[in-house]
Amino acid sequence: MADDGLRVLPDAPVIYVRWRTGEARVTDVGPLAVGHPVSRLPCIGCGRPLGSEPTARLVIGPGDSPEARAKAADGRWYAAAAVVVHAACVAAESAPAGDVADAVRRHPDAWEG
Repeated sequence: MADDGLRVLPDAPVIYVRWRTGEARVTDVGPLAVGHPVSRLPCIGCGRPLGSEPTARLVIGPGDSPEARAKAADGRWYAAAAVVVHAACVAAESAPAGDVADAVRRHPDAWEG
């Protein structure tokens, strides 16, 4: 992957999604397709591989791309970084020691932007 300024946890399952400010930051997206590149990576909520369990995406933001930042500031659609997690780990009642957003906040060096 090109160095786009995004700094994530080692092996964090990051994808890029079409998103704009004001849209839901957490979206259930269902199970990953067999062979999806992030399916073997660990969920940052529980540490187990994402596999074929139902997943959700947690949108982080535009990274350091000047174009994406400008689009975000204007409220336009842009390519946003998102972390893929188990849907069950996003739910506050099922996530160990807080929700996945808390896990991201506990690692401030995981996202520079």
